[in-house]
Amino acid sequence: MDAAIPATVFGVMAAGALGAWARFLAGLAMQRLSTAFPWGTLCINVSGCALIAVTAGLAERMPGLAPFLDRDVATGFIGAFTTFSTFTVETLQLLRTRPWAAALYAAGSISAGAGGIALGRWLAGQPF
Repeated sequence: MDAAIPATVFGVMAAGALGAWARFLAGLAMQRLSTAFPWGTLCINVSGCALIAVTAGLAERMPGLAPFLDRDVATGFIGAFTTFSTFTVETLQLLRTRPWAAALYAAGSISAGAGGIALGRWLAGQPF
């Protein structure tokens, strides 16, 4: 077994724990503004998109840090903070080269996600 694998797994797990904690605290803080609209989720998603863009930009400018930034920061911290940021980056990457694929990916992800929620609620015996 490669000696770097346990360190890599631990790094992603530790960063993920910090990202989950940050999401919880941000959501809690945003609930104080309003409970009638999901401001916390909106702010978390938008800030996660900004964070993943900064991380990707830094990884491009500093190739030596790219593995850490991609693995620990983007996958671990930001992935636990919000997966919406990854969805957005992937959509924009597709948009650069294959706009129709980007449109299908975005529409398909949202539609399939809504379908998954409906299925999960049905399996749990709850109305949609």
